[in-house]
Amino acid sequence: MLRKQLRLAQALEKKSQWQKAAEQYQSILASFPAEPTALSRLGCLCSRAGKNEISASLFQRLSALRKLDSGELSAFGRALLGCGKKQMAAQILQQSLLQNPDQTDAWYQLGLLLVASGDFGKAAGCFQRVTTLNPTDTMAAEALAQCLIKSGHYALARPVVEKLYSLNPGNQKLALSYGQLLYHTGRLQQAISQLSAVAEKSASLQPLLWLAMSYMQVGDKSCFDAVESKISSANETLSPKQSQELRLWRSRCYMQVGEKESAVSIIREVLDEQPDNATAWQYLADAVPSGIEECRLSILRESINNESDPMRLGGLYFALGRIYENASDKAKEVAAYEKANEVIAPRRHYYGKALEESTAELIDYFSFQKIKTLSAGGDKTFRPIFVLSMPRSGTTLLEQVLGSHSKVATAGESTVMDYVLDQRKQSLAFRTRSEYLRSLTAAEVALLAEEFREMISAVADSDSPVIVEKGMNNVRDAGLLAAMFPEATFVILERHPMDVGWGCFKQNFSYQNFSYTYDGIASEFSRFLSLKKHWLESLPKRPWVVRYEDMVLDLRGTIKPLVESCGLTWEEGCLEFQQRQGSIATASMNQVRRGLYSDSVNRWKMYGVLMRPLCKALANRGVFEFSDYENPAL
Repeated sequence: MLRKQLRLAQALEKKSQWQKAAEQYQSILASFPAEPTALSRLGCLCSRAGKNEISASLFQRLSALRKLDSGELSAFGRALLGCGKKQMAAQILQQSLLQNPDQTDAWYQLGLLLVASGDFGKAAGCFQRVTTLNPTDTMAAEALAQCLIKSGHYALARPVVEKLYSLNPGNQKLALSYGQLLYHTGRLQQAISQLSAVAEKSASLQPLLWLAMSYMQVGDKSCFDAVESKISSANETLSPKQSQELRLWRSRCYMQVGEKESAVSIIREVLDEQPDNATAWQYLADAVPSGIEECRLSILRESINNESDPMRLGGLYFALGRIYENASDKAKEVAAYEKANEVIAPRRHYYGKALEESTAELIDYFSFQKIKTLSAGGDKTFRPIFVLSMPRSGTTLLEQVLGSHSKVATAGESTVMDYVLDQRKQSLAFRTRSEYLRSLTAAEVALLAEEFREMISAVADSDSPVIVEKGMNNVRDAGLLAAMFPEATFVILERHPMDVGWGCFKQNFSYQNFSYTYDGIASEFSRFLSLKKHWLESLPKRPWVVRYEDMVLDLRGTIKPLVESCGLTWEEGCLEFQQRQGSIATASMNQVRRGLYSDSVNRWKMYGVLMRPLCKALANRGVFEFSDYENPAL
């Protein structure tokens, strides 16, 4: 009798008659409360239907009778997640994946759990695993794209959304996301084309606002005005914040076409409405480099005195520093930037000691022989150019010069290496990156190389074997990258430590936490120099060392030998890099658009004794000889 009832319930499931099947299993459990198959199947059906408490109760009863299999654990974890029992859900889902690493539902549910906890980076890894196991799972792909966007992996998210959009061209949400990602990755003309198409089919203001922002970036005033007119006549009303942002974009657009007076007038209108708008003050500083009148500066100082939020206060001080910088008031400029960093630093923790320890561990592990051994699994057909540097050293300039070559593609400041490493570490259940690196084999390096090449080619939108990549962690990862790609070229880009240090200090980075104190900058620079020395001694293919100052003063003489060393024929077009229609999505965009200029060389010397604290911090770390400060003519 029991077997007959079970066969009937299973037959109903096969016919997708879920409700009837559940009722049949309930009937069985009324007579046989400990029947394992009925407990399992009803638990799975209830989990799928969102009856989470019932499902969790059924699986708890079943677990008292026998060990749950991976599918049951996955459904149990889903039910627990639905009940809000996140910690227990995580444990159950991980048990499911230990039994069966290819359990897509468990990976998906674990991804949702991580999203709920705000860990979008790890969540992306879970959804990536689902899409690898099941490329047709659009829900997982959409979740992956959103996690990559929210964790700042714009370049990685773009090809994911691009593929999704090609499969679902009528999906306006994906169409807008694709346009936004094109903007975020600096592909402005493509973004304009995409967002224009979306705006034509949408009644929402969002596509128009993104389109206006894109036109602002390229300085197309007439098109910006046309989009702004559409926004004004739309049924949807802008919020006060959106209205101010739109006007500031208009001012920036006007500045790019030389209509300075109109731009300044717009910015002042915004500041009259919101005197604590740090972005508007930054725009005004750029629009009036000769200096801002004292009566208006007093308004900014008053806003500073009244601001209680540390991050907004820091933004106002950064704006004040920029104003004094443009006015060439060095003492007030330095004081404002020091105050800005002092306010923000406690909210941006820099773990210098831990980074020093991990650096020493890397140096100990990646010896010349270790790299040679691991490179047996490397891809010798891919010849990327990896740039190793400190921030504000001129990497964007170098990338644009090299990317102007017809045979070279660029991937910008990508996060591909971090992403690939984290996914491999997670899939192999290593707790730390150090544990994963020490387990490396040539076979694992081959897998890393394959995944990296596929992703970086998608980011660069090119199948060229020569792609320039200037990720900020390249100096950390050079040993592994050399094993993955034995024919890669490594370029160590140097710039005077004082210019680098001051450039970092006055930049309000969102991700370089070392930059908010002089000691943090010195610590990071010291770490960079330790790794630079090691890679010069240990990489099988000796890195090139390029000085920013040489590049600015003699571009052809500096870059031509580097290009030819990569097996490429020199092209004079590399000298016309500012005409390149490529993508720039870093803080250096405006500088690169200016072309070559030498006034950025040794700017620190203009500050005299004001640079003493930075110089002393660098000297204490062995980065910079203090005698160079005492005799600034050197």
